[in-house]
Amino acid sequence: MFFGRCSKKIAAIQQDVLRGRVFVAMHMHAGDGNVHTNIPVNSDDYAMLQTANAAVARIMALARSLDGVISGEHGIGITKLEFLSEEEIAPFRAYKERVDPDGHFNKGKLMAGGDLTSAYTPSFSLLGAESLIMEHPRSATSRR
Repeated sequence: MFFGRCSKKIAAIQQDVLRGRVFVAMHMHAGDGNVHTNIPVNSDDYAMLQTANAAVARIMALARSLDGVISGEHGIGITKLEFLSEEEIAPFRAYKERVDPDGHFNKGKLMAGGDLTSAYTPSFSLLGAESLIMEHPRSATSRR
């Protein structure tokens, strides 16, 4: 009886660990040197999000150490902005000022001092807030 309960508890712990494990998936282009990373996360697991954020920082540092660049043909994105220098982001900001001087498109996104509340694309920060809400014991999801 004891070993059965113990075995079930160990299996449950193993499933929790597996569910929270961060994996980095990489995709590469043949011939042009582009490498894309995807880090799937469970948005209701704040610790997993923090681990994923740390993995992103390590990946960006590795890319820099190999003389790589942070952005490729898909653009910069909110989550990469903190890893770019002002020198790297300046041409984008100059272009944005030229083509959208009134800031109608993704207002403030990737601009100096920009407020991302109007930006269309969500970021890890928003997932982190969602995760904390979902982990709260009185949240709607925890009462089911």
